[in-house]
Amino acid sequence: MADSTLVPQNFHQGIRKLALSEEEFVERFFEVCSQAHPQLKFAAVIEEILDNIEDVSAEEVESLVGFLASIYRIFKENNAPVESLTSGLIESVKQSNIPLDDSTDATLSEKQLDVLGERVKLFFETQSLIKTTFDVQAALFNHARMLRSFEITTDVRPVYKAQQGNLDVAAFVLIHEMKILTHENEEFFFTLDSDDLDYLTEQIRLAQKKEISIRASLSSTGIPCVI
Repeated sequence: MADSTLVPQNFHQGIRKLALSEEEFVERFFEVCSQAHPQLKFAAVIEEILDNIEDVSAEEVESLVGFLASIYRIFKENNAPVESLTSGLIESVKQSNIPLDDSTDATLSEKQLDVLGERVKLFFETQSLIKTTFDVQAALFNHARMLRSFEITTDVRPVYKAQQGNLDVAAFVLIHEMKILTHENEEFFFTLDSDDLDYLTEQIRLAQKKEISIRASLSSTGIPCVI
């Protein structure tokens, strides 16, 4: 948006809400965003706002949160000065011809665009749950690979007697195969035996104990642990 591209349709409702709302709503919106605890997902941010602000729809909050998170992403990725980012944003909004509502072709006036710009700047000046949530997600996903899902299947394979032509089963072997899928759509397969399963279980329990210990230590700081 900072390079004067058109604003996505799903942000239009949020932009109208930010540009056209009374000052009381804007102040309350930023107040809630500054006082709420950090979240891992933006769905939780939206729910937090809806729980604390009346006379606003879920669609409006979802659009507004998405819009502000988007411009914050541009700010972080480009290290752009707020002033130039805001100017580019207003130009993008102007080119997008966002209507005042769904029943008219009239678009945001120059005065309303100025109000939008000032409120975007206010967003950058205040502590915000939206910015913190974005940074939490960036810290969580800033790794070469992220686990998407995994499953372990178990199979039985026969071992036949060594005599030539003898198909009698001498033994069975239990084999476990672990399939790991990453968010990068990579697949990895590992063959495991019962000892490997015991080792995995031991390491998972150890990690859980470490998490409990670390959470207990962090609780004394008064800073919330998001996940």
